[in-house]
Amino acid sequence: MKNSFATFFEQATGHTPYDYQKRLACGECGERSESEWLNQGSPCVSRLIDVPTGLGKTAAVVMAWLWNRVILGRDDWPCRLVYCLPMRTLVEQTEDNVNQWLKKLVPKFPENPDLQHLSNHSPVVLMGGEELNRSKREWDIYPEKPAILIGTQDMLLSRALNRGYGMSRFRWPMHFALLNNDCLWILDETQLMGSGVETSLQLDAFRSRFFTVGHCASWWMSATLDFNRLKTVDYSFEVADGNRNVLSLAKEDRKHPSVDSRLGAPKKIAQAPVKLNSDSKKEVLHYSKELASWILEEHRLNTLTLVILNRVNCAQEVFHQIEKAKANDSSAEYPDLALIHSRFRPKERKQHEKKLTAKASQNLICVATQAVEAGMDLDADLLVTELAPWSSLVQRFGRCNRHGIHKDSRIFWINLEFRDDKAAAPYSRQELDSSRRRVLDKLKDKNANPNTLAAVKIKEKTIIRPVIRWKDVLELFDTTPDLAGNDLDVSRYIRDGQDNDANVFWREFEGEKDAENQPKPSGEEFCSVPISQLQDFLKKAKAYAWDVLDGKWTPAEAVIPGGVYMLSASDGGYSTRLG
Repeated sequence: MKNSFATFFEQATGHTPYDYQKRLACGECGERSESEWLNQGSPCVSRLIDVPTGLGKTAAVVMAWLWNRVILGRDDWPCRLVYCLPMRTLVEQTEDNVNQWLKKLVPKFPENPDLQHLSNHSPVVLMGGEELNRSKREWDIYPEKPAILIGTQDMLLSRALNRGYGMSRFRWPMHFALLNNDCLWILDETQLMGSGVETSLQLDAFRSRFFTVGHCASWWMSATLDFNRLKTVDYSFEVADGNRNVLSLAKEDRKHPSVDSRLGAPKKIAQAPVKLNSDSKKEVLHYSKELASWILEEHRLNTLTLVILNRVNCAQEVFHQIEKAKANDSSAEYPDLALIHSRFRPKERKQHEKKLTAKASQNLICVATQAVEAGMDLDADLLVTELAPWSSLVQRFGRCNRHGIHKDSRIFWINLEFRDDKAAAPYSRQELDSSRRRVLDKLKDKNANPNTLAAVKIKEKTIIRPVIRWKDVLELFDTTPDLAGNDLDVSRYIRDGQDNDANVFWREFEGEKDAENQPKPSGEEFCSVPISQLQDFLKKAKAYAWDVLDGKWTPAEAVIPGGVYMLSASDGGYSTRLG
């Protein structure tokens, strides 16, 4: 008998596929062999994948594409898989998974040329700095070959809008064409993407309306996406019951022992005894000391305690306070420590992430930001989280007792009562107030497992975001700068305004003359920094940008999202411990 999808899935992942994973790859029947696909296979169409966290959505979409396009060679499935994620940490984790799956599959299909090509040239990683030093950057010279691209929304959506961040302007049109033709776009963790969701919907509408070379489709994935987000001025996604373009768990899935244990996992939830009412330095310092002391009391030996805070500076301070306590305690039972946020260089970030992704029984306290609230396969015994928007809280709760194997896991939420939106940043005070009401009023059984959370049905507040129109896309075909030398800014279509980042690195040099001839950076040197924070830093320091025409580093007149800037090491701004 010919190879079946279930066999193929298990060969790659080592796990038997859930029923929904089989339906995604093989259509409503849930399973087909190679010999059956020709007359019965389902074409690739745009769809919503609404599946709770922790149930293998990444494996589902990658295996579905590999099975249909690469193994079966179906032309009604796109040639390129474009996996779009909101954060660098998710990109790196997805890259590792895809590499492992391809490595296992290649020996099983030695005569498949497309799979061999993928193993040599994919996955291609597109995020700040990665394209400068990766041998797989030549994906764009093989447009006829299958490819897997994994990147942040900044790098991928900017290329899809003909304004690729961090790349030569002379290559913009090439990537614009390749990412809008013959592609399956996977938009994962959409609740974190801001205006990127609306842009992806509009682009999908334009591709359908004005046609493309090859088949093009988009899959939006999230456990907490508000269905109303899937409607824009040019796009309307029908989410009525029975819609074949909405994939969710069916009765067969819920009967699976592994699924049942995850959905009903015990997660007792209560309010933490500490709280924060102000963003003043004095108040944050007092709060950090108090929180650090309480966390050490609550941590259980040989378990993972995960602390998720909303701001990088607060996470750094809490980590510092726990670190100070550890320095004064020589006990062998004292937990190891990790700090995870998006403002590290890759080397330091990987050192902390390596601790976190090891066995949960290793006796670890991890202090983190939103960087871990989605996508990362964590299984904490104790989760401590600051109040956040409801969709973020649901994702964070999913990092506690993820596999349903702990009998008495605990979740504590920290109350934040601020007087204005500035203090509540990166969220709004209204979002925090709404979440507080839901936690207090809706979780009446004091359990925060997926079954309980699914019953909390409250409509999200509508947020007006920029929406790109067809005339805007037409204007983007002109890639020449304006009279002032500036390019048309597309950042408002890629992320919400306060979320735009630039990439910086540090070098030892003295003065502008010495700076000019510094070599180009490698991806390992980059640190992602919010534009607003970089602008404040440059009030007392100087940044240098690469001049393509002159071939040297020159003082930057302005900083833009996705830009690459060199800073002097003598100006500081980075700590290998804290980021």
